[in-house]
Amino acid sequence: MKDIVLVTGTWGTKEANNWHNISSPWVKQMEQEGLQKLTNEEPFYWSSNLDGWFGDNYDWKAAGYALKWYIKAHTNKPPCIFGHSHALQVIAEAAKAGAIFDNVVTVAGPVRDGMAGAYEQLCLQSKNWMQVYSDEVDYIQWLGSMRPGLFLTPWKFKRYSKWSHIKNYIPSTSHSNLLDFNTLKVYGVFKFLRGE
Repeated sequence: MKDIVLVTGTWGTKEANNWHNISSPWVKQMEQEGLQKLTNEEPFYWSSNLDGWFGDNYDWKAAGYALKWYIKAHTNKPPCIFGHSHALQVIAEAAKAGAIFDNVVTVAGPVRDGMAGAYEQLCLQSKNWMQVYSDEVDYIQWLGSMRPGLFLTPWKFKRYSKWSHIKNYIPSTSHSNLLDFNTLKVYGVFKFLRGE
């Protein structure tokens, strides 16, 4: 069994029946795929507040440092990481802070212009990084990728970072449905995490 840390996206820790909770059906299926949470006693939580709209990324940066120290407190080996939506920013900030990862999967992560340096570090600090994304059906990813200042500043929307090692496109799938366990399994996400 490979150790894995699950990182939720914006508002994810505020939902009682979230996919990443220890007793969720999603986690039970993940364990059947040969992946186990780094620790069941103390899962990784961050504020999961919406961040980055006005140019600061304080919650993401703080969560990145917290993720780095959470890993150091529980293991001396780089774990696998799986994150949804703005967990991409948290994981990238952790890499920027010096965390080292095994295989990383980010699902429907909004790609932010101001995070390019952190994405580069994520590429360098992980064994392999897979980005899972969809098309215009995932309008949440589009909204989450906006530059600070909302609609006042033009930006070029990107579904994936040039720094990720593998781009895994799943067509016509919404932001939350990209977390569907069976869909991820069909598209090879869990084999990738196991290093197969």
